Amino acid sequence: MPPLRAYLMDDQPLESHFLRYGPGLALGANGRAEADPSSILHGRACDLALDAIGVQLEPGLILYDLPPLLDGDEVLALKPQLDAVILVADGTSTSPADLNASARLLDGKLPILAVILNRGEDAARTR
Repeated sequence: MPPLRAYLMDDQPLESHFLRYGPGLALGANGRAEADPSSILHGRACDLALDAIGVQLEPGLILYDLPPLLDGDEVLALKPQLDAVILVADGTSTSPADLNASARLLDGKLPILAVILNRGEDAARTR
């Protein structure tokens, strides 16, 4: 599958990046992290491409996997497309201060639906 960047920047059709797996699931995958996600997500072509997903695929729910909130402005660039945010905390590197900073950044802009702990370890197993 070609990089999602090509679809988001209006170079390729939706069908080249999204596969429908029945009426309730469609997936669009990207095989690599982009060096400049902010420039992609701030573009007018990206807005149109994301709108086309809603029109053509008619999803009940869309999940966007975005770069870390505190590393750039990608989440806020997509704010018009988002109803809420699910924060994913890395148990090996995300601090309580990072979570508080994320909450402050989103306060009044987007609700936090959930916080998920990824790579958490059971304290009893590490002893």
